[in-house]
Amino acid sequence: MTSRAERWRVALHESAHIVTARAVNSWNCTASARVSDTGRGVATMPHGLTRFADAVASAAGTYGEESPFEAPARRRRPPLPPAETADGIRARAARQCNEEAAQANFAGARSDDEAVAAYCISLHPGDPDEWVAAHARVHDEAKRLTWDLRDEIKRVAMTLFHRGKVTLKGDPEHDQIFAAGAVASGATMPE
Repeated sequence: MTSRAERWRVALHESAHIVTARAVNSWNCTASARVSDTGRGVATMPHGLTRFADAVASAAGTYGEESPFEAPARRRRPPLPPAETADGIRARAARQCNEEAAQANFAGARSDDEAVAAYCISLHPGDPDEWVAAHARVHDEAKRLTWDLRDEIKRVAMTLFHRGKVTLKGDPEHDQIFAAGAVASGATMPE
């Protein structure tokens, strides 16, 4: 188990990613995040983000966790039903699945710094001065957006803190368009 303060920091960090990603994509896409009981977090960015928007959303986590919001008093986790009942078995299995999914997603994800660096370097591969300028632009925009969206980030972080996962639903029509674009890259389209 992780401390309450650490879980809150991770919840703010991941919430900043998904709220910012949706904001730079006109709020019309689905994004989700998970926080495990061991303090690992992962955000699933929506399809269809521009490279700049993806870099900004990746950088936003750092600024989200710097938010001045205090951690909730305690994590309100509903008690599990008795272990020997069917409901108890299902509840424990769901909790285990959530933990394993967060751990697996975290293991396969690239770091925020890697995502921002890849974007900055890709603009002008041979000019380190341009990398620095692009890095500053990305972080300036991420800092501005997390400040502007701080109340929404806090609201989403509260849900993530208490439940361990959150999905922000977008417009289903836009999700289908973005998913259709993902088919060309080998992903499967939802039915």
